[in-house]
Amino acid sequence: MNAAQKLLLAGLCGLLLNLPADAQEKAPAPKAAPAAGPVQIVLTGGDASAKPTRTGCVGFAHTGGGDIQVAQPAPHVLVITMMGTALAKGQIAKESSARWTFDMSQCFEIVAQPSVKDIKLSIEGRLIGLLQSGTGCCGPHATATADVSNAHASIACGDTTIVGIDMPERSASCGHNEMIQLREGPCSQVIQPGCFTLHQTLDLGATVKKCPMLCKAVQADFAPSHALDPAWLGVFDPFHGTIDKDFGFRVTIRAVPAN
Repeated sequence: MNAAQKLLLAGLCGLLLNLPADAQEKAPAPKAAPAAGPVQIVLTGGDASAKPTRTGCVGFAHTGGGDIQVAQPAPHVLVITMMGTALAKGQIAKESSARWTFDMSQCFEIVAQPSVKDIKLSIEGRLIGLLQSGTGCCGPHATATADVSNAHASIACGDTTIVGIDMPERSASCGHNEMIQLREGPCSQVIQPGCFTLHQTLDLGATVKKCPMLCKAVQADFAPSHALDPAWLGVFDPFHGTIDKDFGFRVTIRAVPAN
């Protein structure tokens, strides 16, 4: 390296050292941890299942979207969502059915700062979805039904139930279609810190019994984002274009100071 090259290199180094502080590369600042708050829900063990069942010939019963999501958007909030879709088509003189059965037990501990003496534990539920049934399968011996039932959630401490909610059962048949949007709660109880268990269930399904003709499909749809192929229901879906991002059975639990 000759003398001119050395001088040029020294000048470039000097310029870099004299750059303003805001022009120099900075390491990103670490993100602050969210504030814990006076009361927290701490998840422990859990056990959940989503079981699909289908009867009938291949292509006449479909299930999709079976999912159980556990979220904690804040330290004192717990959200459980169950989602699924079941569809059945009529077969001549033969039953076809599709069904989802959800069951979940989630254990958690509620802890509080020493200044908190009593805690308000609340639970609320929301059930949103569609029930659709085909025409031509009515009568005492030929039925096509979509239903949702057993939408239940309760919180227990040991063998004692503290608080809970139950959604009413709904069904659609004989060509009736219905959008379901049910809410229960919040129901609350004053408790002390300790260990608790959430038990949550949901059943939904579609059944066509002894149809004398190939009637339209029936569907219980409680899952977002087209869990089943839209073509299986047909091009004349009355709920085509429905915003389904909130479909499902959602249970929200909150624990806050009661004093």
